[in-house]
Amino acid sequence: WKRNKGNIIVDGLSIEGYKNSPIIEFSTLYKSYTFKVFAAFYVSADTVYDGGFNYKVIDFNSDAKFNAYINEIKLRSFINTDVSVQTADKIVTLVTPSNEFEGAQFVVMGRMVRSNESASVDVDAATLNESPKYPQAWYDSKGMQNPFNK
Repeated sequence: WKRNKGNIIVDGLSIEGYKNSPIIEFSTLYKSYTFKVFAAFYVSADTVYDGGFNYKVIDFNSDAKFNAYINEIKLRSFINTDVSVQTADKIVTLVTPSNEFEGAQFVVMGRMVRSNESASVDVDAATLNESPKYPQAWYDSKGMQNPFNK
């Protein structure tokens, strides 16, 4: 994802890319799963260089810690969605290397569709996050001050 005149570009696609594909479908030999994308963001492969942020956490001691984690994810996300995430939800995390800065990784997270809900997503509710929180490495690579370090 790259910024281009206020729009995020993903392999030539803008936020319209999200609006066209807000679902992750995953199939095994035995079952198919559907996830609603709720976040997409950069991380640094070196968590020390990302303010200690670790997106790979899978165990939380409390609902409050889980909710703080999800809030941090959403703060970093390039898109704002109305996809809610609850403590009982199952989450998929897709990660790929990026050339955005040294050690950059691009992360997309989705929440499994709950048994009592539709797989549809209100894509018209999605908006661009005008000031996502990037890893410190991103700010350093651009010679910028990190506005989140106060």
